[in-house]
Amino acid sequence: MPPDSTVEEVTRNFFIRQPVLWVKLSDAALKATYREYRVPTSEAWVHSVAVDASRDIAWFAEYDYLSNKVGRFDIATQKFTEYPVPSPKSVPHTPIVGKDGVLWMTLDSKGVPAKLASVDPATGVLKEYKWPEKQAGTHTVAVAPDETRWTVPIASHSASSVIVSRLAESVR
Repeated sequence: MPPDSTVEEVTRNFFIRQPVLWVKLSDAALKATYREYRVPTSEAWVHSVAVDASRDIAWFAEYDYLSNKVGRFDIATQKFTEYPVPSPKSVPHTPIVGKDGVLWMTLDSKGVPAKLASVDPATGVLKEYKWPEKQAGTHTVAVAPDETRWTVPIASHSASSVIVSRLAESVR
């Protein structure tokens, strides 16, 4: 394909014309192997992965009403641990790991007062944090250098900043 190809020319399903970046891969990359693992909960919809390389942990969301769990995969032992979220149908979404190794994940469901969850990898304790006055779910969380958590609510055009240890109420 010529270097000036566009996404529209590559896939006719998209109507946005954007340049396609073609990258040459090394022989080593072309010979790479990968392994696929099945999560313990059958038919879980695995969504978004955050890797904590210093602790050899891959965190992921089980983003569906039935599973409603935060997943942990120990890379060294190749073992899974799942943490059920206490609020039903909370739809865990987009994990991120703080400097201290604590996992943070938004809860994406509308109408559920719990909007954020954390898991301490040392204890395995999952905590929920809620904002009863907010009806929209939260979509994404980011951890700033000062450890402030920033979340973006669904169906909103603004970000909200929350220092979880001071302002959020644990429901577990």
